[in-house]
Amino acid sequence: MQPLSRQNMQAQLAGRQQQLEAVSGQLKTAAREKQQEAGLRLRHAAALAATLNPYGVLARGYALVQDEKGRICAPDALREGQKMTLCGAVNRIHCTVDAVEGPNESTQEL
Repeated sequence: MQPLSRQNMQAQLAGRQQQLEAVSGQLKTAAREKQQEAGLRLRHAAALAATLNPYGVLARGYALVQDEKGRICAPDALREGQKMTLCGAVNRIHCTVDAVEGPNESTQEL
């Protein structure tokens, strides 16, 4: 075993410092990459949430149908003479069903 001289100790410390700087650089790079990946995942999740936002759907021109008791219902559940409300992004429209037409029997289209 070599005796630890001041020069040997300084050389060992310098080597360890270089190792530490290399590992520190690797950690910083890995942390930066993880942060970028997490940011990308967050942006994707936010975009998905925005597409599922019911107010965003209404802003694109769709309407929510409610029966006379205020329950959300499918248009197919409405009957002639029934009162309903159409809820858009801004306004609520109160209506009465004048007629209910099924699909054309020969084409099966509305």
